[in-house]
Amino acid sequence: NATVPKLIIQPIVENAIYHGLRPKGGGKITISFEKSEKDITIIVSDNGKGFDAEKSKNEPDTKVRLGGIGLRNVDHRIELLCGQGYGINITSVPDEGTEVRIKVRERE
Repeated sequence: NATVPKLIIQPIVENAIYHGLRPKGGGKITISFEKSEKDITIIVSDNGKGFDAEKSKNEPDTKVRLGGIGLRNVDHRIELLCGQGYGINITSVPDEGTEVRIKVRERE
C-alpha cells in the first residue's frame, strides 16, 4: 500500500542499461524494496560503470545531467504526489555501479 506513480522504475532501469551496463559490456540490475515507518523505498542498483558522485555534486542540475528528463520527471511526479522529502536519491562509485533510491509515502 504505497503511493507509487506508474512508470517510475522504467526510466531508471533504462538508464542503468544504457549508461551503466552497456558501456561495461554487461552486468546485473537488482530491484528491491525497503519499508520503514510510513515510507517505502524502491532500490534500483547495478554493477555497471558508475560515475564520480562527488564530482557531479559540484555541477549545476546534476539530476538533469545524469539522468536527463526521465529522472527529473520521475522525481517531480513523486514530490507532487507524496510531498517534499520524497523522490530520487542517486549514489554511485566509478567502476562499481550505481544505486537509485526512490522514496515514496505509504498510503494512509
